[in-house]
Amino acid sequence: MKALSLILISLLPTILLPQDFNMLNPSVVDARSVALGRTEVLSSINSTAMFSNPGALAMLTTRHGQLGGRMLMGSISDEGAEDYYDSYAYKLTPQFSINHFAVAMPYTPAGSEMNLAFGFGFRTYFDLDVNTELKRSIDEYDWSTVGDTRGGLKMLTPTLAVNIYDQYFLGVAFNSSTSGTIEQNWKFTDSDGSSERGKMETDHSAKFLQYGGIARINPQLTVGFMLRPTFTWKFTESRETDDEGIETTDDTGFDYSIPGILGLGVSIQTSPSRLITIEYQTRKFSELEEDGETVEGIDDGACFRLGFERQGTTLWRFGFFSDDQMLTDEDDEKPKPQMGITWGFGTKLGTMHLDTFAEYSIITREYQDFVESDYVNREDSYSNFRIGFSLSTEF
Repeated sequence: MKALSLILISLLPTILLPQDFNMLNPSVVDARSVALGRTEVLSSINSTAMFSNPGALAMLTTRHGQLGGRMLMGSISDEGAEDYYDSYAYKLTPQFSINHFAVAMPYTPAGSEMNLAFGFGFRTYFDLDVNTELKRSIDEYDWSTVGDTRGGLKMLTPTLAVNIYDQYFLGVAFNSSTSGTIEQNWKFTDSDGSSERGKMETDHSAKFLQYGGIARINPQLTVGFMLRPTFTWKFTESRETDDEGIETTDDTGFDYSIPGILGLGVSIQTSPSRLITIEYQTRKFSELEEDGETVEGIDDGACFRLGFERQGTTLWRFGFFSDDQMLTDEDDEKPKPQMGITWGFGTKLGTMHLDTFAEYSIITREYQDFVESDYVNREDSYSNFRIGFSLSTEF
């Protein structure tokens, strides 16, 4: 039973699902970072730095803790299906989840001039949590399918960072998976009210290191990098349960070799109240392997991200991103970009600090559909809307 394997690496010949094409894009969880165009190399500058650039953790001057989550919803357009059915509607219904928490503290050993920082956190690395609803009708017959996916790659992240002369900051984070089951549920209902249910669970695990560093060139210019090497994502036992509660187990297992990521960032303080951050990340899709075999059919991609912040009593942010995804047009190997805009704000709430974000993005693909003895050009699209928050405090 390698159904999940096929889902995860599929280039989606007929329909778009975010948990499918988004597999090689780690989720950005810090609200400030998302609001700044998903930039993360230099935008996560508190305890959540361990998730993106662990070197930034060494910039802390006091203990810091943060908790945050996001809500996702969206819609999926399939021109072929919309033309074939009398009515067709496919959407992502609202789904909320807590996607991170982190605590960190600076530490200076007695008699030493070296400043260290330690941190520990939890975050959703590959975010697969989603609710879906599909409704179709033709010739007065209608049916619907609702489903949800829970799990994804969720990591525990102990981190160590060092501050060198308050100018250079280096760190390393160890990531180890927890909650090691992806669960998919679905319910099919037809026009006479009868229904069928199903469930699939797949156990998985992964471990990897992540490195990061920052250099303060001058008070106005900061540069940084993050490096996450290639790691193995192991899938072990799969269990499928049908409508009668009969469970089928497959312990064959399979592994993915997930390509490494290099991210480079620049932050420019253009005035005392204005900040610009720019970021580039690699996406080595061509190096994805399943059970030691290269997954063919797609070129390498990249991510370009840009964020602006206006500083004051309230911090206003907005940004733009273009993240190549593991998705192509038909008969093409060039990855398609997911384009998005972001915005948000940060403000004090007593002893707490609240950061918020909103994000809208869209991705499309083109293909040909054979209709009545001829080929017709089609376009599918997936658009989503995310909102979220981070609530933090110093202690």
